[in-house]
Amino acid sequence: MRSLFAVAASLAVAVACTPPEEEPMGTAGGGNRAGGRGGGGGASTAGGDSGGSATAGGSATAGGASTAGGASTAGGASTAGGASTAGGSGAAGGGTTVDAGSSDCRNVLDTPARACSSADTPGGLCRQQTCVPCTGPVEDAACASAYGGITTAAWRCVLGACTPGNCRVATDCTGAAAGQICPVPSHLCTSCTTDLQCRSGYGATSICNTTTGRCVTNACAGVNTPCAANAADICCMTGASATCVPGNCCSDAQCTNGQACVRNVCTGCTAPTGSTLCVDPVFGDDTAATGSGAPSAACCFKTLGGAIAFAWKGDGGTRTIELFGDVDGGEVLPLRLPPNVSVASSDPLVPRTVVGQPGVYVFELAGMTSSLRDLVIDGRGVAGGGVRVLTGTNFISNQLANVVVQRTAGDGVRVEGGSVQLSGSSRDNLGSGLHVSDGTARVVPSMGQTMSFERNALHGILVDRTGAVIILGVPGPDAGVTGAGTVASNQNAGAGLYLTYPPAGAAIFNRVEGLVATGNGTDGVRATSNAAISSFRDNVLLGNGRAGFSVRAFYGNGSGLILNGAAGPNTLQSLPGRNPNLGGGFCVDPIMGFVNFDVRNNIFGSANCSMMTMPVPRLTRSQTCTGATDIGGVAAVDGGAPANVRVQLSGCEDI
Repeated sequence: MRSLFAVAASLAVAVACTPPEEEPMGTAGGGNRAGGRGGGGGASTAGGDSGGSATAGGSATAGGASTAGGASTAGGASTAGGASTAGGSGAAGGGTTVDAGSSDCRNVLDTPARACSSADTPGGLCRQQTCVPCTGPVEDAACASAYGGITTAAWRCVLGACTPGNCRVATDCTGAAAGQICPVPSHLCTSCTTDLQCRSGYGATSICNTTTGRCVTNACAGVNTPCAANAADICCMTGASATCVPGNCCSDAQCTNGQACVRNVCTGCTAPTGSTLCVDPVFGDDTAATGSGAPSAACCFKTLGGAIAFAWKGDGGTRTIELFGDVDGGEVLPLRLPPNVSVASSDPLVPRTVVGQPGVYVFELAGMTSSLRDLVIDGRGVAGGGVRVLTGTNFISNQLANVVVQRTAGDGVRVEGGSVQLSGSSRDNLGSGLHVSDGTARVVPSMGQTMSFERNALHGILVDRTGAVIILGVPGPDAGVTGAGTVASNQNAGAGLYLTYPPAGAAIFNRVEGLVATGNGTDGVRATSNAAISSFRDNVLLGNGRAGFSVRAFYGNGSGLILNGAAGPNTLQSLPGRNPNLGGGFCVDPIMGFVNFDVRNNIFGSANCSMMTMPVPRLTRSQTCTGATDIGGVAAVDGGAPANVRVQLSGCEDI
């Protein structure tokens, strides 16, 4: 096999020619791609910029509507409501460290089901002596057997991870739990308390029976009277049907003292004009507010939930909820934004803080034209996650703009479908800063903005299942030492960026340009399984605990990975004293099948392989990705790679 790729002569070096890529709008100083090219929602191609994740054979579909995660500790029993620590799920099979790989499945049979968990595959199952994600509802029983005993009552396979809980979505709540809601990430059927929870779980025709805690139909009898199921609702004619709606009036005739019935609430406040609704946590009043703020501050809503409910029963037009103070309590979380409803600080220069609650996300985006702007989402170490992005979103109209997500007990931002664009920061979370399990995250800060993922207990960015990421950043001055750049993923316990997919699936392409990843516990970028990259250029990956770029458990195909820096060299290793990666610049772990890695035109510690010099430089190398060498996982003496692996280096000697 090796002879098929023998190098003809040491001086005959092939120079890669890459067609010039059209520079996106917003360039500055010869390399600023922060403006990016905007594509549609279809398949992304090499060099393209698409709103949807794509496979080699077609568009990738979005997955389920719930996240993985209850709280778990390494080696201990999982509990509902929190997030996994760096050790992963601690059930039978044991939690492992961030860099554990699949060692806990060696010499293990597929039956009975055996648990395995690490940052690579949290909540996984042993299959063919490899730790792999579970495959959906058909493996609920396997998850229960491996992690929880002989019953499926307390375990579900959720987005590829065995998760403690008895529901994925609200409609899973049946029998004695029928009509309850299924909050995420606890995945335990729970009594409802608001109509909004039921609308999110069962649809627009559901309300909460506050006596039983069950979601029921909004059909009612006794027009113009309070609803029997929920005294906070009134029975009004809606077209030809009588339905319960939040409020206390159906018409002005039911109001007194000169008040008017505005969206089913008797109030002396003026109706809102334009597209904004105000929330004042100090002086607002949900009972009679319209969100106009006139004639007094009491005409603002007191809670975000009150404003969202008011917007939801309106005409469906675009609404921005302006927040005039910090929110700490008084909300029923998660706050799911319907289509056309956004939340923003009343002053872009003064971000408002929204504090999380145990075991649930703070916000969920569930439709087109819903965004968050100029906010700080603080989980205080207990919130199940920060922001959850669901199917139906699109990065053109769904954005987290200048949003800081911090200190959650799970993932800072979780993308489970659709697509979203991000700027701001996701830091100090017990999960990953950004987790894309289905759909696409577009990390393309606008001019003057940045996006960072820092000090997260798992990875800065984790992309798995059918997810994809588009990163277009610009490294700052001396980025390998300072960690500065418009898109940076630094000092995370795992990898700065981790791409991992099921081995049997079609390749899903990611675009990574201008990422700065320094000081991470394992690798700057790690790729496993069927990870694919359409464009990889201008990245700076230094000072990481293991490698600048690491290929692990790669199931492989002849095309391998293309990391050619011809359009903009990647910095994968540096000399001592210049913040080198402690293991190596580019490292290859044992690989199944033949794989070719195109690592031409990049910068290493020993040489700049994007420049042609004579004699052709030979990079430093090691067999085990140790010693701050340029290349790891290859023979150190004769320079050869394993017979099934080829590493192309162009301006340097191939391996």
